[in-house]
Amino acid sequence: MKRNNLPAVMVSGWLAIFIAGCATDSPRQVSLPIVPDSVKVPETEVLSFAANAQGFQIYECRAGKDGQYEWVFNAPEADLFDGRGRKIGRHYGGPTWEANDGSKVVGEVKGREPSTDTNA
Repeated sequence: MKRNNLPAVMVSGWLAIFIAGCATDSPRQVSLPIVPDSVKVPETEVLSFAANAQGFQIYECRAGKDGQYEWVFNAPEADLFDGRGRKIGRHYGGPTWEANDGSKVVGEVKGREPSTDTNA
């Protein structure tokens, strides 16, 4: 299996979208990334928690329907950290975000936006 890093903004954006209901030591201002309309969270949703992530997005090279090989997403694998750098959980396939206390949030893909960076 080959592991490729996605930009931290993308991982942080996913975390901001999916993690909810967790508490933090002190509230802080969070800057949200610019997000394409195809994956934008509805304006009625409210950010309740954000975390930093460090890890990988795991891809596999597989033969496509046309016989050409392509990179196919397999799963994320990342540790989650609070604003002070303390590990507070992990992110893995599902997609799932799990806190150190065992509580977790399982998300589902609602949209996709391919990178415009030809080197991504």
